[in-house]
Amino acid sequence: MRKVKKLVTNSVLMFSRMAVMMLITLYTSRVAIDYLGEEVYGLFSLITGVIVLGAFLTTILESTAQRFISESIALQDDKQTTISTLFSVNLVMAITLSVIVYIIGQYYIEYKLVQNVVNRETIDKIFVVAIITFIVGVVSSPLLSIFVAFERMGLYAAITFCEVISKLLLLIFLMNGKYDSVLYYSLALLTSVLISRLLAIWLLRIYIKNLKIRFGFDRNKLKRIFYYVSWNAFGSLAAIANSHGVSLIVNAFFSLNVSAYRAIALQLNSAIIQIINSVQISFNPQVVKNYTKSDYSYLSSLITVNGRVVNYLCTLIIVSLVGNVEKILELWLGDSQQYLVKFIYLMLVDIYIICQTSALVSLVQSTGKIKIYQIVVGGTMLMNIPLCYFLLGIHKSPLVVYIIPIIISLICMLERFIFVKHLNIVCLSNYIINSLLRGLLIILSLIFLKYTFLDQSIPLYLNILISISMSTFFWVIFGLKYRELQWAWSVFTSQKNNVTK
Repeated sequence: MRKVKKLVTNSVLMFSRMAVMMLITLYTSRVAIDYLGEEVYGLFSLITGVIVLGAFLTTILESTAQRFISESIALQDDKQTTISTLFSVNLVMAITLSVIVYIIGQYYIEYKLVQNVVNRETIDKIFVVAIITFIVGVVSSPLLSIFVAFERMGLYAAITFCEVISKLLLLIFLMNGKYDSVLYYSLALLTSVLISRLLAIWLLRIYIKNLKIRFGFDRNKLKRIFYYVSWNAFGSLAAIANSHGVSLIVNAFFSLNVSAYRAIALQLNSAIIQIINSVQISFNPQVVKNYTKSDYSYLSSLITVNGRVVNYLCTLIIVSLVGNVEKILELWLGDSQQYLVKFIYLMLVDIYIICQTSALVSLVQSTGKIKIYQIVVGGTMLMNIPLCYFLLGIHKSPLVVYIIPIIISLICMLERFIFVKHLNIVCLSNYIINSLLRGLLIILSLIFLKYTFLDQSIPLYLNILISISMSTFFWVIFGLKYRELQWAWSVFTSQKNNVTK
């Protein structure tokens, strides 16, 4: 019961943190578009794709660090040596990848970039700042993993919240100070990352005093960590190819306006995925620790609950957005373009498919045996770019770059099912029936009821409130079994009694 209460508390905390952060991030995007202009914002997204690379890679490195630190905690191993080795691996990867990215980026800017809104000197400076931001994010990623592995989600939330708030405040300062330059905006992004990482170091020294930030390595751990990071990096690069690589193709085939629409859709996509991942993060330490201890009975139940929680959260977001995308875009950006609306609806389909296997991916990664998994799934993802490029040559519609990823995501989902089946830890048929199929039936029913019976002319806030209420009601009644309802109620009443004492 103690583990369950901690898990519930952490999940609620991480969801609340990301819900607020998503609103701030979306508002920051609107302020940035007003500050830079639509075309410059689209260009900035292309030039600073290395930051997108940093975000994806940092996520992978954080999950890697969290896995090995959690394993050390479960085995009561030398945590300091593990952390020092992780910092060393990240430093080497940051330097190596930044050199590669710089060479490729300079080639793209010189020969492939199509634009006439920003001078070349400014573009070069922005690119250098983006690489520095990338290096800082990658090297410091184990800091956040330490708080996650020790399940100190409150501290983790404070650090990440600090980053988005500082980014918004710095942007507002630039606008009020009349610093009309895209270069200042890139410097503001770098500053916000530095502020959050300094806060992380300070909190680490106060709350986890027996650990220190050092560079060094243990040969055996270095081999295991480097193996894991290398194959996870391959998977990360495949994911980047699905996002920024396609953005480069869009820039080659269409105008900067279409690139800007895709950049905006990717902002929303990133915000939603981060909300889903924030809840997944609260499950990951227990998944790793229970796999390490070979407690497969509890682990199987944990994965099923994990899948349902993520499914419910995904349903909550999608049902709230369905029918409201145009209104939200008008509130967020001032207007809504038809291509952008279509981009977002197709993006939501892709997100829903990806989220169905979020818990299963966590299980596979907890084993540490990911080489074949990353080759197969990552290789499938990499088919996205050539397929999009080929089909755009036949049918020149921007929607192609969203339809192909949906098909790719479905194939990847089937591949993940096969890998989990071979682990023999989770009853896959039970997971598919009670999480995937049940969730699909619920979300389709909710969308049908919303379009059939809900008056779409009601105020946006009321529409979203009704959508959230309907989603929660359907998941409680049709998504949970009776014993799970009893369990949820016992946890809720226990938490309530603790608050009133």
